[in-house]
Amino acid sequence: MAKKELRLSDQVIGQLRELLQLSMLTGTNFVDHCRALRLEESEKTEGTLILSESYTQGWNDMAKKFHQKAQEKAEQMAAGLAQDNEEGAVKSEDEVVISRDPQTGKLVEARQKIQN
Repeated sequence: MAKKELRLSDQVIGQLRELLQLSMLTGTNFVDHCRALRLEESEKTEGTLILSESYTQGWNDMAKKFHQKAQEKAEQMAAGLAQDNEEGAVKSEDEVVISRDPQTGKLVEARQKIQN
């Protein structure tokens, strides 16, 4: 009896890429993430493996929580940035100020020296 050959769908290959990125960002083991993968044969394309519905739901839930934590961390970091205003600024010849959008924290103007 010949063994059935199976191949990975583009969905599974893309998920492997996501797992590699996750392991690099978090410093976790890529192999452990691969062990957690759950696959099933596609009903539409015989011999092709796709992500199982339960795995996909779990991944989406985890990604949502990960994104929320990252957003909270970004907001905490933005709250800790020095404010670009004249009151709290220490004025010296060497000081350089970066103007930032208070909402996004993004650079909105070029660097400039504070005028005495």
